Amino acid sequence: MCSSDLLGWTLLLGLSAMTLMLLVSRLVGVPLHWLVYATLPTLACAVGLILAWRERPDHASAAVILDQRLNLKDQLGTALYAMSQPDDSVAREVVRRGQDKLALIDLKQATPIRPQKIWSWSVLPIVLFLLLLLLPNFDVLGLSQARVQQAQRQAQAEAARQELAQ
Repeated sequence: MCSSDLLGWTLLLGLSAMTLMLLVSRLVGVPLHWLVYATLPTLACAVGLILAWRERPDHASAAVILDQRLNLKDQLGTALYAMSQPDDSVAREVVRRGQDKLALIDLKQATPIRPQKIWSWSVLPIVLFLLLLLLPNFDVLGLSQARVQQAQRQAQAEAARQELAQ
């Protein structure tokens, strides 16, 4: 899986979790601060970046990838290996040719960074989230109503205490 895929999947999971959290919040009737919703996709992107960083290719793998994509017939991989042989004149020549070839390479063309198909799926949880923002709190469990009743009882108790104190 490429780095762009990892980022796409973690972003999709973070946005889906954010949307699910809003749905539960609307159904239960417990409003949450907007920072709570923003935390999940942010953490997901951070995890995706960390995973993508850990999955990046090492020097030898990058040389092989460039050799394959640009049909260089293992020139860069061989030059990278020849760098470990500094006392050999043939190795120095291979390294020089590899450096010359590397100078001519356009890395943007050889390794383009393109959004993967998974990125387009990230739009769906965003649209659902925005639609859920338009819905009122349903309070299926009656938690909001219970809080209102508790606040009314406390207010009545406080009023009775003040009346007795006078």
